Amino acid sequence: MPNTTKSVLSSSALTEAQLAERWNISRKTLQAWRLKGGGPEYVKIGSAIRYMMRAVNQYESVNTHDSTSSSAA
Repeated sequence: MPNTTKSVLSSSALTEAQLAERWNISRKTLQAWRLKGGGPEYVKIGSAIRYMMRAVNQYESVNTHDSTSSSAA
């Protein structure tokens, strides 16, 4: 019997490296955001950091602008 919990989590969450690649930013930037606050919400289980796709999509939506003078919602 396959481990469906693991497959669901892996398809609905990104690792730090995957999110850094998605946004073309460094892993150190994500680490700094976690330390200082900012960035999307994350889940920490043991030493594993995961960014749930729901949180990533929400963060992208809130930080999407149509001009440099527009402000976040």
